[in-house]
Amino acid sequence: MQFDYSAKNAAYVRQHGRCAKCGKHLNMIYEDRRGYEEAWTAHDLVPLDEGGTNKPHNCVILCITDPDCHLSFAHAGDLHARVFLTQFSFPNFVFRNKGGEVDSEEIPVETPPARETNSSVVPYRVPRTTNGPWTTPSGAAAVHPLTRRAVRS
Repeated sequence: MQFDYSAKNAAYVRQHGRCAKCGKHLNMIYEDRRGYEEAWTAHDLVPLDEGGTNKPHNCVILCITDPDCHLSFAHAGDLHARVFLTQFSFPNFVFRNKGGEVDSEEIPVETPPARETNSSVVPYRVPRTTNGPWTTPSGAAAVHPLTRRAVRS
């Protein structure tokens, strides 16, 4: 399927520039250029004739150099063969912590340091303005919001 630039770019950004299957780093400028180490191609999860679209959610980025995930996984070794794929077939489809799961015990919980009671640092507060016509009740009543007035010629 032919994807437009925005769909390929969205899939590339979603996968953080990595192959959806093996996680190999891919270079954006080596699209469909076999022979370059970081070459890649856009592959459709659901073909157009089976109801697929050319939107980013149907696009997956796969490497076309060693290990050639596009040929070996998406086409099962034969470019004319078709393999049923979903986004769950690819561990790096949505890049999360290099494809692995994170246990809650591994995430360090940081508590803010306790504030000293005798600290000389106090939270910043805006000081009250003591000068100007708006500081007195009568002066505040005289201050009017800016409005459009007719210009007299």
